[in-house]
Amino acid sequence: KIPSEIFGTYNLVQNEIIYGTDTTVTITEDTTYYKFCSRAEWNKLTSEQGRLVLIFNRFSYVNVALVALVILAAVSYLVRGYYLASYQPIGEAQGIPFREVISMSAYIPQVVDLRSIAYPLLVCNIDTIVDSDLFEWTDPNRSYFYYDITKDLDKLLKDDNSQEEQNVGNEMQEANDLFSKVVYWPYE
Repeated sequence: KIPSEIFGTYNLVQNEIIYGTDTTVTITEDTTYYKFCSRAEWNKLTSEQGRLVLIFNRFSYVNVALVALVILAAVSYLVRGYYLASYQPIGEAQGIPFREVISMSAYIPQVVDLRSIAYPLLVCNIDTIVDSDLFEWTDPNRSYFYYDITKDLDKLLKDDNSQEEQNVGNEMQEANDLFSKVVYWPYE
C-alpha cells in the first residue's frame, strides 16, 4: 500500500527525466506501487509473495546450474578431442592379402643418387626381407644384398684388426642401431 504522505501531483523538469521534456506525475491510492524489499523485510511478505520469491530463487539456481553444465560439457568435448583418438575407418576390410595387391609397394629406406649409381643404396638391413616383390626396382645383374650398405659397414668394422673383438662387436651393434629396421612377416 502506498503511504498517503506521497499522494499528490509532481512536476518533473527536463533534466531529471530520460525523455527530455517536462512531465507531470500524479500519485493516488490507485497507483501501482513497487518497493524493494531488504532481506529483513522478507518475513513481512504474504504467503503468496513468499512463494513467488521461493519459485524465482529455485528457478535462478536451476538456470545457473544448466548454464554451468552446458559450459562444462562444451569444454570437456573440446579437451577430449585433443587427448582421445578419433579414427574411424572408411569402408570395410576387403579380405585381400597385401601380397595379392597389384600395386604392392613397401617403404624401404634408400638413398638415390642417379649421377653415379644406377640403383638406390639401401640404408637398412634387408636380411629379414626375403621377397624381392617388396622392392620397386630390380637389378638383373646383382642381388639386393649388393646394395645394402649396412653390410659394407659390417665388413669395414670386421676388417679393422687393430681393435679387440669385443670392441668390434659393440661397434657393429652401435652401427646397426644407426640404420632403419625393416621386417616383413608373410601372410599365412
